[in-house]
Amino acid sequence: MINSIIKPMLLSGSDVVSTENDIIHEVKLDGFRCILKMINSKLYLQSRHGNFTKGFPEIESAYGYINANEVILDGEMICIKDGHPDFELVMSRYMANRKDTVHRLSLSCPAIYYAFDILYKDGKVLTSLPLIERKKILEATVSPNNNIKIVDYYVGKGQEISNMSKKMDLEGIVEKKINSRYTLNARSKDWIKIKNYRFTQCVITGLRKGKFALYLADEKLNPLGICEFAPPAERKALYKVIPYAKNDEDKDQIYFKPLIRCKVKHIGFTSRGYLHTPALTSLVV
Repeated sequence: MINSIIKPMLLSGSDVVSTENDIIHEVKLDGFRCILKMINSKLYLQSRHGNFTKGFPEIESAYGYINANEVILDGEMICIKDGHPDFELVMSRYMANRKDTVHRLSLSCPAIYYAFDILYKDGKVLTSLPLIERKKILEATVSPNNNIKIVDYYVGKGQEISNMSKKMDLEGIVEKKINSRYTLNARSKDWIKIKNYRFTQCVITGLRKGKFALYLADEKLNPLGICEFAPPAERKALYKVIPYAKNDEDKDQIYFKPLIRCKVKHIGFTSRGYLHTPALTSLVV
């Protein structure tokens, strides 16, 4: 297992916070999923796109805080800005590839790896153990430091943790069954993500041809970015009104008169004022 490419267990989604007492709750951090391996005192970082260890030297050098010879951790890579995880910032770290740029960014905006699970330790595969047991092994394996930390968890207290995440303006929470096993490369209903969505009414100013996307703006027609998801029924309704709203088109896009409005859910705004991961929920009549 230690030499294999790890495809992590994926989460299902929900809008309802569990009130059960056999559920572990964690805050959801706005970063990207990352597998951390240590083999013979050398750390390796793996995302869904492959190895990116050299982009995060501050994490690579933190091997001394892991109490094992070989280990596989699952977690989230984040960067902090103004006291909050900043997705744009951590992605700028991920995209950097020049050695001098990587070094500069590692000093000016250091990353933090937040581990929330352990899959393997010193020759033993741990995925079949209950989650609560894996949590205890994780706590005995990682000595929290500036660059590698452990995600706090709470048994029960779902609504309390959800309210706390909203007050802290975090992305949301994660719910996990306390005895859940870790299933590689599968989406499980044992792990649920509940995002703290915001809702905004937008003007639809255009439609991208080819891969579906809507161009969004505010009431003053300032761009708010693009939305790549809409329910099938809403797409069907939109296509029916295109002949009445169409203003112009080219080979890539149909341009609309500012007649069509929609409601979208999202998890905040980017530094450029665009919606962060918007999804259309309904057309507004």
